[in-house]
Amino acid sequence: MPTHNINLTPEQSQSINDRIRAGRYANVSEVMRAALRALDQDEAEDLAKVEALRHAIAEGMEGPYLPAFDVIQNFREQLVERESKKHQKELAG
Repeated sequence: MPTHNINLTPEQSQSINDRIRAGRYANVSEVMRAALRALDQDEAEDLAKVEALRHAIAEGMEGPYLPAFDVIQNFREQLVERESKKHQKELAG
């Protein structure tokens, strides 16, 4: 296997040593391989999320579209209905 020299902060070095002392890893190479696997997984998940967002945006751009007036009117009607029910509960209670 190829060898690489890396520079770590004291905190990173301590984190690696703590994991080895705890017995979770046998050596620095195992810690680094696990870290790279986790990084690969995180990046793959991020790419999947971006792709899902792109897909959702593309679907949204296809429509159907609702006229803004209809959306606002529907929202107003829901608010009036909600306030009416709230008022009826207050009178009954």
